[in-house]
Amino acid sequence: MFIDSVLGGFALFAEGRVWLGLLAFVCANALLLWGLALLPAQEGCLVRLLLRPTALGLVAAPLLYWLLPVLLGRGEFASLELIWTGRWLQLKAGLVAVALLILIGAIPFLGGMVAGSWGLQTFLYAVLFFRFLFGDWLLTRAVTGRARDELYPGLFASLAYLLIAWLIVELLRLGLSALLARLDPTRRLRRLETRVLAPTLGVLGGLLPFFMYVAHVRLAVGG
Repeated sequence: MFIDSVLGGFALFAEGRVWLGLLAFVCANALLLWGLALLPAQEGCLVRLLLRPTALGLVAAPLLYWLLPVLLGRGEFASLELIWTGRWLQLKAGLVAVALLILIGAIPFLGGMVAGSWGLQTFLYAVLFFRFLFGDWLLTRAVTGRARDELYPGLFASLAYLLIAWLIVELLRLGLSALLARLDPTRRLRRLETRVLAPTLGVLGGLLPFFMYVAHVRLAVGG
């Protein structure tokens, strides 16, 4: 199922509707990153530990809720009316996901890795939000014992998803750096590159393994 879920995650990019949702997600996160880039360069541990996950949660919750029906193969995007109706459910799932992210960020070594990576934060937040939001419904869809046991990817599969995404993002980042070096030899856009463009690629690096994660769930429930 691992290979199928990887291919399924990439296959989601063939959906024009997914690109629309992805564009909205990336634009919203770019605005968030631009705002955080206005903070002093030495933003400190407290900002990374508390502000970044909270800001990510505020931006990501409605966008993920809007996009998830398409990712699950259940038709169109969630309507604005449905998003508004489910606002308290989104808030509850989002707060739980943010709280867990902050707790993870406080763990020595592991927390530093997560707090310093937009990709890891995006992936973990999206997975936690997804499971708290749709966990009960997915269990009702997994009608067999084996489907329930294999409903979610394991730790090693999730790490493999992240590794694949990291390799792709690194190639994109190197290509972006080379392009900016050619277009901007004086490096005047260096701050924009390091504080907005590179983290935006990191957000994409978090969404790609999340797509693979959701593809695994779709396969497990026969979607």
